Amino acid sequence: MKTKKNIFWYIDSFFLRAIDKITGFPREVKWFIQRGKRGWADCDTWDFGTYLASVIAHGTEHLAKYVHGHPCSSPEDKMTQGKWIDILYTISSTFSWEQNICEGNAYYIPSNRPESEYNEMKNDFKEVHKRCKADPGRIMTRNEAKEYEQGWKLFRKYFGHLWD
Repeated sequence: MKTKKNIFWYIDSFFLRAIDKITGFPREVKWFIQRGKRGWADCDTWDFGTYLASVIAHGTEHLAKYVHGHPCSSPEDKMTQGKWIDILYTISSTFSWEQNICEGNAYYIPSNRPESEYNEMKNDFKEVHKRCKADPGRIMTRNEAKEYEQGWKLFRKYFGHLWD
């Protein structure tokens, strides 16, 4: 009897997914055209931070892989192509973290918090999720938080240089 229910459930869910794809097709086409015309679709703004984090993370990773140069810099900065690639990967990592934070898969605690406050925030976070019976995601380590913060600084500094 149990396997009979499972078979019906799979058949039912197959047809429901197929119907959803068919009825959702015009919407998908509309969003495709919107992205082509203006660079974003209405559905992207439903969670715009996550959408932008994904675009920036993947875009800067692509720039790092296929880099052709580096920004002109002041003599004390001594920018090299290798250093520029490292900067691009740091920015990409930051926005990958940001996407995980927006999606609730990671939790950020600023690295400049005193150790006692940091541990208290960490324990509070775990306790709240335990009470809610929710998956708390992963709490970033201090080193990860420092790299994340550094990526934001580099993004701000080199925003105008993100081109190939």
